[in-house]
Amino acid sequence: MGDFNVDGLKPDNHYYTRLVDTLNSFNLLQIITEPTRIAPHSSTLIDFIIAGDAVSVANSGVVPVHDIADHSLDYCHFILDVIVTPTTLIYRNFNKIDLPSFNNDLFAIPWYHMFDISNLDDKIDFFNSNMLSLFDKHAPMCPHKGKFGDPKPWITENVKRMISLRNSAFKRFKRTSNVAHWDYYKQLRNFTTTAIRNEKKCYLTQVVKSCNAKQLWKKLNQLQLLSKKNNYIPTNFADADEINMYFSSTQRSCIPDFELLDYYSSNKFNPNSCFTLSEVLEEDITKILFKVSSNATGVDGISIIMLKHCCPFLTPYITYIINYCIKSYSVPSVWKCSLLKPIAKVASPSGISDLRPISILPALSKLLEKVIVAQLTDYINQLHVLPATQSGFRAGYGCPGALLDIVDDILKAVDQGLYLASEEGKEFPITLVRQVG
Repeated sequence: MGDFNVDGLKPDNHYYTRLVDTLNSFNLLQIITEPTRIAPHSSTLIDFIIAGDAVSVANSGVVPVHDIADHSLDYCHFILDVIVTPTTLIYRNFNKIDLPSFNNDLFAIPWYHMFDISNLDDKIDFFNSNMLSLFDKHAPMCPHKGKFGDPKPWITENVKRMISLRNSAFKRFKRTSNVAHWDYYKQLRNFTTTAIRNEKKCYLTQVVKSCNAKQLWKKLNQLQLLSKKNNYIPTNFADADEINMYFSSTQRSCIPDFELLDYYSSNKFNPNSCFTLSEVLEEDITKILFKVSSNATGVDGISIIMLKHCCPFLTPYITYIINYCIKSYSVPSVWKCSLLKPIAKVASPSGISDLRPISILPALSKLLEKVIVAQLTDYINQLHVLPATQSGFRAGYGCPGALLDIVDDILKAVDQGLYLASEEGKEFPITLVRQVG
């Protein structure tokens, strides 16, 4: 499909005749029959959609797109032997929670019974079951079907009225082919385009001024102004069990290398210092909890937003669970399970190897993970274990710093007149690196 610059309304035209002959030789058919570009003194069909003669076309036509170009938009409906299921979202609507009733039921649950349970897995089962019962009553899972179109809050009622008048004027010109009607339509088209641009500019300016960086990116995502990769997985290998089996079989063995452990035990960076986990305070758990931005739900069915709704009342009990894991050096069994979401690594995946698994862990396990990471990071920083050039997985370090360090080393070497050796043993002046890179 595209602009062929050959008028299909003139079948006797030499160029159109040659185009039709070429299409026929490949069993192809041009299916657009209406004018695609309408000017004050002419109407032409120059934008084509070409399909194979074996393709079933339900209907086709032309739609004007005034805000984009003076060419109209071609469209066609194909009859495909594919079952398309409507998009359905299943979620909890936390906005409809009756807070007084919710708090009464939250306070009525005997959370303190968790202290008397000896087994860690049973503690977690008690906590999870009461949380799910509470939210199943006040914010049950509900399906939602609907169209999820592009949100355009800058399209005000006045702009909608102008769009309606513009479209009406264009339809009248197509019916009458009057030059005066064309001028009237063109004037309305320009007014409408200017109004849309001004409204959009004012709206985005207000968003930029009123939001911080994090809120701004979130808002731009909601407005769908940022490009997103297509993560579509073909149905011919979208079997969940097959994907899960592939990912589980390609993982490395969890059996520890005891020789490597003995080596590290006998070659400590600082023999007088030993790392141990410390219990945390409720204030620490609250800070970590409200820093977690992901609302993904793990295998336990509990999300971060559910925990936030129960704070600060549940903070002591959450702190107790985290500290119990630290004291017992154990992790609940349910926290060792994750939901795998396959993401396509390439535009058109052809096999399971083209998928990348995203692990969605339980919300409480993320809190324990962040507690351990914070304490381990403080310990490493105190001992200055990591070299200054270590940039991966460190706060305040990244690719820009690593690249600057490399460039600085190259420039120093250039000043000293050093050479760069290749794998074949050839030597090149290091100044070539600056010329090429």
